[in-house]
Amino acid sequence: MMKRFIPIVFVLVGLLVVTPLEARAVAIQFYEITTEILDSGLTKNQVKMTFDIPAPTRIDYPIIGQVTDFGWTSNFNTTCDLIGQAIASVITCDLENVTKNTRSLSFNYTANGFVKQLDKNKWLYRFDYQSSVPVITLALTVKLPEGKGLINREDSQTAAGLLPYAPADGDTRTDGRRILVDWARNNFTAGDLLSVSVVYENIQDLAFSNWLPFFAALIIILVAISTYLYLKKSKIIVRTEENLDSVLPVLTSDERKVIDSLLAENGEKMQRKIVYETNFSKAKVSRLINSLKGRGIIGVEERGRTNRVFLLKKPKEPFGTIKPPEDAQNGTKTDDVPKG
Repeated sequence: MMKRFIPIVFVLVGLLVVTPLEARAVAIQFYEITTEILDSGLTKNQVKMTFDIPAPTRIDYPIIGQVTDFGWTSNFNTTCDLIGQAIASVITCDLENVTKNTRSLSFNYTANGFVKQLDKNKWLYRFDYQSSVPVITLALTVKLPEGKGLINREDSQTAAGLLPYAPADGDTRTDGRRILVDWARNNFTAGDLLSVSVVYENIQDLAFSNWLPFFAALIIILVAISTYLYLKKSKIIVRTEENLDSVLPVLTSDERKVIDSLLAENGEKMQRKIVYETNFSKAKVSRLINSLKGRGIIGVEERGRTNRVFLLKKPKEPFGTIKPPEDAQNGTKTDDVPKG
């Protein structure tokens, strides 16, 4: 028996549909549309359909906008054609050879005209889906470009009052690279209209601006740490204005000899000269200097094979008015200090 010619018309973006009465018994078992939005504003679309039995003899799939990169596959013998113009295109496929076991068809295409830029950082994707015959299971998926995300609901006022996505019963997920929004409908009635919209923005720029305060704080911390490490390595210590006389009473007699040695020459002296003047061993002088340094009384700066030792706290009396220790006065002259 010869099949009847019953066209199935898919209407996108509000085209008028006329459904013949005899087409009511025809249905689509499964209808899936996946749209990937590109950075350029174009959309890559893949449409998959599984037809119910009895199947129609042909489908017409009109699209508002220019279509490129059209291709199709099926598990039955068929031919699909693209009739395209600058503002509208129609995909037509022959379904004469559809059987119970071979009834799946898919085609893909790239289209323009479905993405509108709202402002510098926001875009709107919108598409209307309508079928002239019932669809038992309808599934729609929209993939955002990489680096883009749905707008916050709080920002809807800046996006002409639009929600991040509509209808609101959509589900969001990610494939690790992109954000996806899914919608599903069961028993989609012929002539029903499903309007899908997604408002998205460039989250890479937003993420960078949100992290700016953190980066600024991190830079300040790194500069502070670097300065501290440099000063520590150089052993440069800032002198304080605290009076030396306030700490002298708590010093031991040996520590006082080291301080007196420094006071005798403008508050600073080479460590080997302190060894000579105090008549202490090198090890003992090192211990005394480390103790005084740890309490913030003196500072130490490396100078070749020895150290320059200097007072951090100033005395009340001018430098040079205090004589060096008696051991130094009774010993060898300062100019005779051995090197090393």
